[in-house]
Amino acid sequence: MEKYTEIINRSLAAIETNQPSSPDFRDLNEDYLTVASNYNILGDFGKAEEAYQKMLQAFPDDYKANLNLADLYATMHQYQQAGKQYLAVIKKYPADYRVYAKLADLYYNYANLDEANKINKASLVYEWGIKNADDKKELYKNYAFFAENYAKDFAKAAAALREYQKITGSAEEQEIERLEKMIETK
Repeated sequence: MEKYTEIINRSLAAIETNQPSSPDFRDLNEDYLTVASNYNILGDFGKAEEAYQKMLQAFPDDYKANLNLADLYATMHQYQQAGKQYLAVIKKYPADYRVYAKLADLYYNYANLDEANKINKASLVYEWGIKNADDKKELYKNYAFFAENYAKDFAKAAAALREYQKITGSAEEQEIERLEKMIETK
């Protein structure tokens, strides 16, 4: 705990003097992230949130700060705030696949909806991400898992695996055949 406090204090001093704490840091961006992430590690979520908010005042377009703040809200069980923040990240970085997977997970696991609506919302987020993200590979992989294991939509799972296979060149034909057999028996 003392180790984290020392790291936080060093970065706070750097922020106060407007001089990065390390010669490797171009600006105070890393010091703000250091403060916020270390408060998060210590479980002081209020101070972590405050540090991310201050960072976003100084660096409003910082990807890590925006995404980490959304993750922090999810950790704090502030799911509506987390969802709003994930949407803000998507607006700023629509091509990044990671945030779509996080938002789909948030909908499925924490939305105050019945099971069918949770599945529908999460599926829509995956499909939205697949349309917009630059790196669709991980989204197809995650969507295939979600469609098979949660939505029980084996046709969508097989289709997502086919797309994943096209992108990666991997031979997952056995997995696709398994899903197709499940479609036939459904």
